[in-house]
Amino acid sequence: MSTIKKLSACLGLLAGALVVAPAQAQDFFRGKQVTIVVGFTAGGGYDLTARLYARHYGRHIPGNPTVIVQNMPGAGSAVAAASLANAPPQDGTRLGFIAGGAVIDPLLGGKARYDARTFHWIGGRANEPSICGVWHEAGVHTMQDAMTKEAVIGASGPGSRTLTYPKILNELTGTRFKIVTGYPGGNEIAIAMERREVDGWCGISWGSVKTRLASWLSDKKLDILTQFALTRAPDINTARCTRSPMPWRTVSRSPAAPCIW
Repeated sequence: MSTIKKLSACLGLLAGALVVAPAQAQDFFRGKQVTIVVGFTAGGGYDLTARLYARHYGRHIPGNPTVIVQNMPGAGSAVAAASLANAPPQDGTRLGFIAGGAVIDPLLGGKARYDARTFHWIGGRANEPSICGVWHEAGVHTMQDAMTKEAVIGASGPGSRTLTYPKILNELTGTRFKIVTGYPGGNEIAIAMERREVDGWCGISWGSVKTRLASWLSDKKLDILTQFALTRAPDINTARCTRSPMPWRTVSRSPAAPCIW
C-alpha cells in the first residue's frame, strides 16, 4: 500500500517538530507539557481518540510529561496542520491529529499553508473504510436513488473527506448530492442530520459509526449507500458488491447499495 493511501485511509498522528535524541529525551520532557492538537471539534471521533491517547501517552515518554488536548477545528483539519507546521514551539511538545485529506490536499495543488512532507509522521489509529450514509427519512435509500433524487450532504471544508468523497461520487457516478460546507466536524454533521438540516454524510469512518452512532444502526436510521475502502469490509451492509475492474467505478449485483473499493 502506498504512503498516500495509508495516510488517507486512517487518522493521522503527527509531530511538526524536531527529533529529540533518545538519550536526551528524559531530561527534555521532564516537567514539560505536551499538547495534542486536534483538527476537529470536541466530541467527535478524532477528539475522543486524542483524549484516549492523552490519558496514557505521558507514561510512555521518558520524563513523563503532562499531556493535554487542544481542539483547533477548521477546513477539514487544515487549520490545525498549518498551525503545527508554522507556529512555535517546534520542539516535539506539539503533536497533531489531522484528517488524511489534509495530507493529500497540498500535494494535489490545494491552497494549504504548509508542506505535509515536512511533518514527522508517527502513525495512525486504524486503516478502516469510510461510508456514505443518508438519514432514513430522506427518501434516498440506494446509490440508484442518489442518482435521480437530490440529497443534501453535510461537510466541513476543503481537505476533508466529507467534502472530497461526495464530490467524487457526483463527478464519477452521477449522484446528485448537494454539498453544504461549513460544519466544524463530524459531531456537528451528525446533529444536523438528526435535526434534518442535512440528509447525509459521506466520509465518516465505519468505526465511528459502530461506536458513536450505534443507535443509528440498531434503530435503522441510517441507509448506507456505499463504502470507500481498499478492500471491502464484510460487516458493512451494502448488499452484494464486487470489485470493479475500473478505478472508482461502482458495481452492484442487487438493487441495494454498491461499493466503491
